[in-house]
Amino acid sequence: MISREAELVVNLVSAYVRGADGESVAAMVKPEIDWNEVERIATWHAVVPILYQVLAARPDCAPAEQLARWHGTVRANRVRNAYLENAVVRIAKALADRGVTALAFKGPVLAAAAYGDPGLREFIDLDILVRPSDLGPCRATLAALGYRSEYSGLSDEGKAFFQSYQETFNSDDWLVPLDVHSRLNPRYFAYAPEGEALFRRAVEFELRSGGVKTLSNTDLVIHLCAHGAKHGWDSLGWILDIAAFVRRNPEIDWRSMLNDAAAAGGRRLLLLGIYLIRDLLKAPIPEEVMALALGDRVVTRIAAGVKRGLFSNIGRRGGVIGEWSAPARAIESTRGRIRYVAARALGPTIEDWKSLPLPRPLYPLYYAVHPLRMAFTQAPRIFRSLVGISTHAAKPRDPRLAEA
Repeated sequence: MISREAELVVNLVSAYVRGADGESVAAMVKPEIDWNEVERIATWHAVVPILYQVLAARPDCAPAEQLARWHGTVRANRVRNAYLENAVVRIAKALADRGVTALAFKGPVLAAAAYGDPGLREFIDLDILVRPSDLGPCRATLAALGYRSEYSGLSDEGKAFFQSYQETFNSDDWLVPLDVHSRLNPRYFAYAPEGEALFRRAVEFELRSGGVKTLSNTDLVIHLCAHGAKHGWDSLGWILDIAAFVRRNPEIDWRSMLNDAAAAGGRRLLLLGIYLIRDLLKAPIPEEVMALALGDRVVTRIAAGVKRGLFSNIGRRGGVIGEWSAPARAIESTRGRIRYVAARALGPTIEDWKSLPLPRPLYPLYYAVHPLRMAFTQAPRIFRSLVGISTHAAKPRDPRLAEA
């Protein structure tokens, strides 16, 4: 059960994916809609530009002041994204000049590949993937460009201890946050293609400010599904990214994608993403592929939970229960599930070091620090979730709620 406002957000996003006409859009908007609540939901799920894009074609369907405000949001987003696009092209070229191959993914590349318009996707930072052997030259190149690592006080040995798979940099003006990946995902979540195969299959992609190398279509979709699952699928924007990309890239080889995902142990994670983009947003998925998702009872049960949770925690993340549940259930091997939960519950992270920088001889203490820090930071969320569940069960049904 979701509110009328949440239902409208989903329907308008779906209308974008389906390319619905103005009359269909007009039929979705009811006179009793609370537009402030629509904006709150859309902002949380990072889909305001899409709602504006759909409603701008039928301006009679929304308050003029609402559309004017969203128009300003989209303009600001377009300017910021163009700045970040220029930055990633400049970084990729500087690295290439030094002999380092960098694959730019997500960020402005996904905005262009999935939406054809850098202003229609909201994102925070840039992401590039380099080979582990190229991390040294990459750091030196970024330093020359004016980027500073947030982990500059940590040695390479320390980063290895914390199983770091990405390093966060910031430009001197703090306008360009950059994550440099040596892997797409942490080792405990190795359910998408990794390693040299990604570089062999990489493709050239032309942005407005220049060309970059990026992931192949199949590698990107598998990664986006794994990334969404890793974080509990708590953002409609992540689901939209995949749906929009699939819509603009109908040549996707689904058989190859399923085989690659299966080889990495992530077939169910991929099927979960496929189910969500088709069920929620009516993305154009081949019937035989959707039948595989529908035929997996674990996928359908997890998806039902994801849909219930998408709009139940607007304004706050769901915490470890919501974030860990979907990926833990979607991992197909029992050994993989145990490794995943144990690593997330006990494995030291860079965040532990940032919260309590210890000297190298004391690093083993982080195996105690990590669960204590997790308990301290997550306890309020878990408490709120439990209280919310109890309160929801006790409340009478709200007549403003509608079926999803």
